[in-house]
Amino acid sequence: MLNSFSHWPYKSCFSARSSWRRFFSQNVVSIRPLSRSFFLKKNIKYNSVPFSSPSSPDPQILNFLQKRIQTAPRFPKPSALLELGKPRLTVLVVLTTMSSYALAPYPGLSFGTLVWLTMGTALCSVSANAFNQCMEPTLDCQMARTRGRPIPRGAVRPEYGWLFATTTGILGTSMSFLVNPVVGWLGLTNIVLYMGFYTPIKRISIINTWVGSIVGAMPPLMGWAACSGGDLSHSGAFFTAAILYAWQFPHFNAFSTMVADDYKQCGYQMASWKRPALNARVALRYSLLFLPLCYGFVWSGIVNPSYMVGASAANFYLIAKAWQFYRNPQKTNARSLFFASLLHLPLIFILTLASHMFKVWKDAENLEPENPSSGD
Repeated sequence: MLNSFSHWPYKSCFSARSSWRRFFSQNVVSIRPLSRSFFLKKNIKYNSVPFSSPSSPDPQILNFLQKRIQTAPRFPKPSALLELGKPRLTVLVVLTTMSSYALAPYPGLSFGTLVWLTMGTALCSVSANAFNQCMEPTLDCQMARTRGRPIPRGAVRPEYGWLFATTTGILGTSMSFLVNPVVGWLGLTNIVLYMGFYTPIKRISIINTWVGSIVGAMPPLMGWAACSGGDLSHSGAFFTAAILYAWQFPHFNAFSTMVADDYKQCGYQMASWKRPALNARVALRYSLLFLPLCYGFVWSGIVNPSYMVGASAANFYLIAKAWQFYRNPQKTNARSLFFASLLHLPLIFILTLASHMFKVWKDAENLEPENPSSGD
């Protein structure tokens, strides 16, 4: 199942160190919230404009974004700032964190801990997403699905975006540390991975999908660590995180195929347009991986064996869609797999939580002492 690691594009990522130097010399300066004009001029380079060579920026893109930012309100609306954090994605992250918290087989669940965990996770997610949008405004304004984001459309000035991302990041990690140090470090690591590695590496190598999947697997570990007091030695923690890690591939590989033209135009190094066969093959392999991963919940004692009936049905549905995509990696099959993945993940977690609660109830019932028989 994990043979897809043999196809990692080592050469495209590490064979030419000049790729890293070129990217950081032309883009990383933009992470400093300096003047708007300096920010834009530095961030416009390196294959960030449509219908141009990688080294020839289009002044129209720069002028377009400058005009939008110049007309942006002096103080952004709270709703516009909230958009920077991708609230729908953040809700999904929080739900997976809470699910993992509920699945951890440890006594003494605390409402206060759950509140700090939820708020900390949400703010860490908002921060990472906001940093991502602050680093890529010139790219966002070139794609139909992203040009309506707050900075490209002129609803938020870049400096306010950076301030919002930094503030939510500090608050989120602080709240996570209030749960316990392990949760705090996981939250901070997630922000750093997303901003410092995943976002820049999208312009360098298709390995970015594997890096992004690690980011997606962090929230379940945060939930588990919150319930266990920081102990991640239980095998259930691994399987919970692995479920989220594996899910990223059929989900994102299908999505990236749907928008492959946009990614190619902006210079994002995605397997969907660089190596379509690998893209489809990896999606299928990780879909198949759900079968042993779900059994891992049974093996860990999280759920009863009967759980595999419903989980297998959901997994085979995803596998069938991934097989269609593998046989014919066109946008129609990609769209079908994408929507199947949106249904698959919540279904798996609902089944897992329901089976876990039933197991806890049955175990508690079996531990109840028998009533002594009444005397004559």
